[in-house]
Amino acid sequence: RTVLTVCLATELLCNAGLSKEAVAHMNEARAEGIPPNESVWNILINAHARCRCVRTRGFCTCDPCGCASPDAALRLLRQMQAQGLSPDAVTFNTLLQTFVHADRLSDALSLCESVILLADSSEKGAPEMLSAAAMEILLRALLRPFVRAAGAAEGCCALAGQGGAGGAGVAPDHAQVARVVELMKLGGVRPSSSARAMLLACHLSHLSHLSSKGSTDAATFGAALGCVDAQLRQPLLREEGGRGR
Repeated sequence: RTVLTVCLATELLCNAGLSKEAVAHMNEARAEGIPPNESVWNILINAHARCRCVRTRGFCTCDPCGCASPDAALRLLRQMQAQGLSPDAVTFNTLLQTFVHADRLSDALSLCESVILLADSSEKGAPEMLSAAAMEILLRALLRPFVRAAGAAEGCCALAGQGGAGGAGVAPDHAQVARVVELMKLGGVRPSSSARAMLLACHLSHLSHLSSKGSTDAATFGAALGCVDAQLRQPLLREEGGRGR
């Protein structure tokens, strides 16, 4: 048995939905003097973010997902760190997905903030775990209720503002959207085109929600664009850590 075979066996077990057996296999390998590497830990953490419904039915029937186990994933992360291994962006994004799938968005945001605090207090500098991909995970989670409402009302995700009621009755939490933007700035994360589009969708849904018409017209679209530009240019509420990626 080698680290490579342990990694392959762990992935096969996790893909089969046997995460407990995968952890047991990893512990047996450790007892034999074969410590797992970062890839093995990432596979195990990812197994706790997956939805079993997708594997068995091809789609998720959970709302929120009852399959995700963020607390178990956190325990694995602590074991990984106790072994002397450092989590990377893959580990962090996977852990973030676990919290998002379990509908624990506040905990996901707090996790991002803790990474930034760790970076600020570290003399060596923290690993660059915060990325545009992480911010997209958070924004997608914020948009989920709006997308679901838009799809139910019109049979599609009307995020481009083509009129109609759409998901105007379910706007993303404006304070949490602002919190994600603040995290981008504190982490020195440049928003991707996808992140900008999702920010636009968040502001569109918020403005449409406030509108008496409950719909999106050209004026609302222009106002939303202005909100995104102003929000991204706004100075930090607290001093920036000086990091950039």
